[in-house]
Amino acid sequence: MLARRKYRLFRIWWVYLNADVSLWSDGFSDATCLAYFSIGYSGDDIAPSDIAYARCHKPNSEKYWSFTINSASVDTTNKVIRGPWFYTTDLSANGSAFPIGNMIFEVGLNSGYAVEYDFDIPAPGQLVSGGYEVAYNEDYLGEKLPNYVPMLKRASITSYGKDGTSIAINFKLDDPLFYSGNVTFYDVAGNQVGHTGYMRTYGTGTIAPFVNNGASLHKDGTENKIVLTSAYIDFVYGKAYSDIARFRIFASDGFQYLGTSHTYDCYSAGELTAF
Repeated sequence: MLARRKYRLFRIWWVYLNADVSLWSDGFSDATCLAYFSIGYSGDDIAPSDIAYARCHKPNSEKYWSFTINSASVDTTNKVIRGPWFYTTDLSANGSAFPIGNMIFEVGLNSGYAVEYDFDIPAPGQLVSGGYEVAYNEDYLGEKLPNYVPMLKRASITSYGKDGTSIAINFKLDDPLFYSGNVTFYDVAGNQVGHTGYMRTYGTGTIAPFVNNGASLHKDGTENKIVLTSAYIDFVYGKAYSDIARFRIFASDGFQYLGTSHTYDCYSAGELTAF
C-alpha cells in the first residue's frame, strides 16, 4: 500500500491590481479590482493529478475562489500552486472591490488529506491589514464602510507625443501610496513592444533619469514629465521603436518595503492610450 502523501502550506504570495478595463480583452466581465495568489507548500512531492482542490475564502464564508489545477499552475520543482486572477461581484456589481485581511487557503488531495493556512492580506501600501477587510478602487460606487480601504489609483495622462526619436508623456497621480511604476508600449495590434525601467528603484528609492530629469516622482497630483528615447526602453525581441503605437502607465506601491529586497504588492494599470 502506498504511503499517503503529506505536506504543509507555509507561504502565500499576493498582489492586488487596480486595472483599467482596457487591460483585458475578455474573461473578467470588466472587473477592475483583482487579486492574484500563490501558495507555497513543503513536504512530499505532489503532482497536479494528486490535487482535488486548492482554494481560498474569508473565514465563515461559503464564497470560494478556486485555483485552476494543471501542469502550468502547479510548480512541482519549487512547490508552488499559482492561481489565476480572482475577482468578485459580491461587493460591487462592477467588480471594483475585493476582500483583504484574514483569508484561509486550503489544499486537498484526492486521498482525502487536506490542510489549510490562515494568512492576513495587508492593506495596500501596508505590512498588515490593520482591521481593513475590503480594498476598492475608483470605480467603486457603493458605501465606503470604516473597514474599507482604497487601492492605489490609476495614473491620469495629461499630454503625450511621439516623433521619430523621442517620446514625451505627462501624467498625474494623486495618491500617497504611489511609489514607482513604468511605461509599457504596444503595437497597433495590441502586442507588447517593450517597457521602460522602473520610475523609482525598489529598495533604494533612486529616481530614474527619464522622469522629471531624475529629480523626483510626484504623488500629490503634481504633473510628472517623462521623456524617453530608445535607450530607456527594453524591447521585446524582434520589436523596435517604429512599432510603438500605444502605451499604458503602470504604477505601484512600495514605500512599505524601502530598505528591503521586496518590491510591491498593489499596482494599477492605466488606460491604454494611442499616440
